[in-house]
Amino acid sequence: MSLGLFTSLQIKEAATYGETASFATGTKYHVAVRPNVNLVALPARITTEHVRQTGAQQVEEDAVGLWNVTGSFEGVWPFSGFLGFIIKHLMGVVTTTGTDPYTHVITYGDKIFAGFSAAVRRGDFLHCYHGLQMNGFGFTVAAGAPVTWKADVVGSHMDPQALAVPTVLAFPASGDPYLLGQRTTLTFAAGALIFTEISFDFKPTLEVSEEKSYKCGSDVRSLLVRSGMEITCTLKRRHLVDGTGNLSKMYNNLASGASAAIQVSAVHNTIPGSYSMTQDWSAAKVTDQQSNVRDMGVIPEEVTLRLFNFNTAGTNKITILDKNAAPITATGAYDGEAA
Repeated sequence: MSLGLFTSLQIKEAATYGETASFATGTKYHVAVRPNVNLVALPARITTEHVRQTGAQQVEEDAVGLWNVTGSFEGVWPFSGFLGFIIKHLMGVVTTTGTDPYTHVITYGDKIFAGFSAAVRRGDFLHCYHGLQMNGFGFTVAAGAPVTWKADVVGSHMDPQALAVPTVLAFPASGDPYLLGQRTTLTFAAGALIFTEISFDFKPTLEVSEEKSYKCGSDVRSLLVRSGMEITCTLKRRHLVDGTGNLSKMYNNLASGASAAIQVSAVHNTIPGSYSMTQDWSAAKVTDQQSNVRDMGVIPEEVTLRLFNFNTAGTNKITILDKNAAPITATGAYDGEAA
């Protein structure tokens, strides 16, 4: 059968980049995602520029070039352990301390990990995608809604495999499994702000062109170079025209060009000491601020911020608290060298 009910996602971390991981052996983890897994492997088709010399006039058959994997998957927070795994591969450095709950501190580093494989269940077998690297990540939280996330990936190749039983990670034992908007707080320039929606977008710059990811004499892709990272934030809020200066805080930052610290923290409704996510960034600048009067006495405001100097460890970090040590600590090897 090929019903969406039979769609699921597993992950397995790579020891070396591009290895064809077997999901029949070793440790692999089930990922709780929305039934919106979109991963595809396609070859570059090389078409000839001459016509067939025998038979009817027609173009010669094309050839299969280099393979590429692209796609995305998404879900709601928390996915215990897995979101830390994804952000680790995005950012590059992770430190785990404590025991149940575990504290994972993720920071930006110049090195990147050796990638991972993902297996999508399609009916009675697995489509396995290998050499995956993070090509983007974002999360959004709105008033009255859970924290949602989306991961974009690129990879090297795909192969079909038989069904395998993964390790299922621990979820909250009872109650709402999500981090919700009403339990999310925002602090900007040392002041707490009320907001209606906030979203973060992490965009690494991967050198994905063929001449930068393959070498002549081989059809095996090398680890893609991450040449940089851009992190932006979009904030939506509205306030009564009450003269308290709430609206001017963002405008003053835009006008002065000054940077300010920003923190976003989300905790679980009933067991905040076991599941939470906190982002700390020391230098955020407002790059765009728009305010429009749409209703009597209400001013909606949409603000775009950009993060700077986020490679400074200690003051720039994502801290995830959950009840799973792995898979965020599954292998922890950088490509070509020990961690």
